[in-house]
Amino acid sequence: MNSMLIKNLNVLYAEHKLDKPIVLRGIGRQTKEVIEGLLSLGQSVHILMIVDNFKCTFQKEYMEIPVKEPKCLAAVDRDSVVVLLAVNYAGAIRKQLRAYGITEVFNLRNLAEQTETTGCGLPYHFVDRRYNRKTLCYILAGYER
Repeated sequence: MNSMLIKNLNVLYAEHKLDKPIVLRGIGRQTKEVIEGLLSLGQSVHILMIVDNFKCTFQKEYMEIPVKEPKCLAAVDRDSVVVLLAVNYAGAIRKQLRAYGITEVFNLRNLAEQTETTGCGLPYHFVDRRYNRKTLCYILAGYER
């Protein structure tokens, strides 16, 4: 397990930030680790759902947790949930969550992150990848400087 993710989950748990139902943002390579880390904290942690932008990842559930598209956040009481994500650049995600009025968001890769981050400066860095994701790998593989 990624010790940074687990350490940050423990910090949030100790500060009672995980007392509300949890929405995980995105299905990726660390989703399983985050879920296992949350479940190891005990019965008091409630994972409400996973929200993901990409149609190719929409499934009914992942590890017995419902997976939904972002528009379902409109029906969620914005003050009753906490959103967890584990990404390097959360600016676009934070913007989307703010559009639904959700502001209690913690990035497990950087708990100190409070503002939108900028790109890493590389010409192939994508901040908003929701369009045409199936061809993204071709774009990266065929990129020439």
